[in-house]
Amino acid sequence: MPSVALFRFASVACLSTAAAAAHAAPTAADCERSGSWVELTAPGSSEQDAGALQRELATSLEGSGVRACSAVPGATGSAPLADIRLESTSSAHVRVTIVVRDAVTHKLVSRELDLTAMPADGRPLAIAVAADELLRASWAELTLTTQAAKKVEPPAAVQRAVSQVTAAPAETRQGALGAQLAAERYSSGLLLMGADARAGWHTGPVKWLIFPGMRTSRPVAAPDGTVTATSYSLGLYSGLRLLRKAPELLAFGGIAIGRIEYRAEPDVNARATRIAGQTVVARAGLALRLSLVRSLSLQLSAGIGKPLLALAVNDGSHRVTGTTGIELSGSLGLEAAL
Repeated sequence: MPSVALFRFASVACLSTAAAAAHAAPTAADCERSGSWVELTAPGSSEQDAGALQRELATSLEGSGVRACSAVPGATGSAPLADIRLESTSSAHVRVTIVVRDAVTHKLVSRELDLTAMPADGRPLAIAVAADELLRASWAELTLTTQAAKKVEPPAAVQRAVSQVTAAPAETRQGALGAQLAAERYSSGLLLMGADARAGWHTGPVKWLIFPGMRTSRPVAAPDGTVTATSYSLGLYSGLRLLRKAPELLAFGGIAIGRIEYRAEPDVNARATRIAGQTVVARAGLALRLSLVRSLSLQLSAGIGKPLLALAVNDGSHRVTGTTGIELSGSLGLEAAL
């Protein structure tokens, strides 16, 4: 990803000068207390070069909560998340190998750099950016859905470091379209089944959802015949992710505004009628998202609702059915990211 590397190099370069003063070398106690740190060693480098490299790496890791520290002799506190060692393969130190021993994923990864064309004062920055990318690339394994990755619960700082480089650009994951089968059952006994179109988009951590749909019921027995219901609704919801790793879990809430019509099929001696009116239901629930392929996912949801505006149908003094009581809902659908 050359463009990503170039962007990160430029970003760190802009920040490094301003941040240098703020990144005084932490003490051994600072590193061990932080609980989230990486140990940096550069044998053969001067104290000045080693200090510059440490400051540049600290700037590159800034925002994740991971500290960059020099070797801590006799450390008794928290162990480093990784050991980063700089090995020179030339007497002029223009060809170096960065070796990362990752304690989180238990991997050993390395990268060779040729700094021949790089000015001497720019080499610590180039090495720091490369070390940062190598470290995050090793941690990025934790975002996979393999059994090995699922067994590791990475520290919060590691999760932040990975999310900063693995999150897709906002513009490529803003919207999604799909369709779903859905059903609602009211404690009055009415069961409505049908389908929705679905559209969703993100604004920061919040996901917004719109579900226009249609429902119908099977005939419900009444003293003088049967009653069938048909409804049209528009669901408006917002949700927050509870789980970011696959499978994604979303807690949602909102309202569904609709219109329902009851059609009576009377017995021989009864008179047919039609009753129609508005309905409003407040709902909350959980939605599970399972990735199938790169842009297609399976969506499952379950919710509970309370009618704010209900409509029931009676046969004489007998209550036949209606959108009254507690509502239980569920859906199964597919969604494609735009």
